[in-house]
Amino acid sequence: MDLAKNIELLIKVQALDTRTYELNRLKGEKPRALEEFRQAVQLEKDSLARAKEDLKAIQLKKKDKELELQKKEEEVKKFQTQLYQIKSNKEYKALVGQIEGLKADDSVLEEEIIVFFDEIDKANKEISEAEDSLKKEEAKLKEAEETLKKEISQINSELDKLRGEKEKIIANIDKIILGKYEHILKNKNGLAMAQLVNDVCQGCNMNVPPQVINEIKMKKELIICESCSRILYIME
Repeated sequence: MDLAKNIELLIKVQALDTRTYELNRLKGEKPRALEEFRQAVQLEKDSLARAKEDLKAIQLKKKDKELELQKKEEEVKKFQTQLYQIKSNKEYKALVGQIEGLKADDSVLEEEIIVFFDEIDKANKEISEAEDSLKKEEAKLKEAEETLKKEISQINSELDKLRGEKEKIIANIDKIILGKYEHILKNKNGLAMAQLVNDVCQGCNMNVPPQVINEIKMKKELIICESCSRILYIME
């Protein structure tokens, strides 16, 4: 097979490889698109965790106040029992004063406990809202994962098709020429063939000397760009 036919086939192979490299790039980038959804899910998880911690802290404070109230109520009962045993009017009045003071403390504690009940209701509401938000973000992530799975499957199907088409074409290309092409393809990130347009290499945008242009047109040997080391060709 002459060189002209080999170059013609290499141009077709390059088109397939260009698409292959592009699809592989997209395939590599696709999973990163999920990161935004994963971050949103994590933010909702963190928010839910904080809401639960806040509820736990409020419940502990409420429990402390309830224990304090219980202790004071027991002291009131104790002092009330002692009232019947006191004979001195002075001692009686003093003990009554203590009891009144404890009851006043009880009222303050009861009000504080009522406030804690309101805070607990509010915290439970925040937890419920956080759980709903988390479910929504998890649903979005799942949907995005399913979409990604389908897109990756479509990319893989096209890659298989391109691979099959390439194998049919390269079977007719000179092995040495194909070897040079594949070597350049690997080192030049998927672009081994560079078209010459208006005396300019499309691989590096550098001007090509007239002598080199003539050699390309003669098609007696592969001509490599001196600037980017790609195989030069002219589309006729």
